[in-house]
Amino acid sequence: NQPSRSSPRKRHLFNGLLDPVLAMDMLRRIFKTGSQGSYLFDHAFGKVAEELENAGVDLSVSWFLPNDEQANPTRNEARAIVTGLADFRSLTEQTRQSEGAKKNPPREQYRWIASLERTGDSQCVCKPPLDESVTGTLCAVSMDISQHVVIHEIGNVENGKIAWSPGRLSTVLVTGRPILLRSPDTSTTAAGN
Repeated sequence: NQPSRSSPRKRHLFNGLLDPVLAMDMLRRIFKTGSQGSYLFDHAFGKVAEELENAGVDLSVSWFLPNDEQANPTRNEARAIVTGLADFRSLTEQTRQSEGAKKNPPREQYRWIASLERTGDSQCVCKPPLDESVTGTLCAVSMDISQHVVIHEIGNVENGKIAWSPGRLSTVLVTGRPILLRSPDTSTTAAGN
């Protein structure tokens, strides 16, 4: 399923509004920055970012001088590359469909209950302290090397008393990390809620 090429929107970039070299450089920067800052953006547009980055077009030509004949071959090259890019809307929809297929409704409920704090002797504590009615499994969320969310069980709580799981990675148990309560009963509350 190949995405359609050369959408009318990309052709409109060049209807006298934007120099093709400038348009290509702007798209290159947008896709490069977006891909660095968002997993889903990178999933949708990472190949476009690479294609623009590796196109070999000299973006340092004097595009801002409309009558510069030396810039015209580069303008034509940039125009051909940008109008030949995969349709952005199709790429977005393909990513939405592929990522949506990975999502399943959670079997258990997770909700924020506290933040993790470390005492001077590196002991873990919840801020605010948990109410006596809180019972369930304590979890923390982090990202793995592939930028996928990982939910770590970091302890259990019964009647507000916490038993931390031994041997949890120090990279997970960091000060300020949100602590989630996993419990089928969503009516349990933290102190002050």
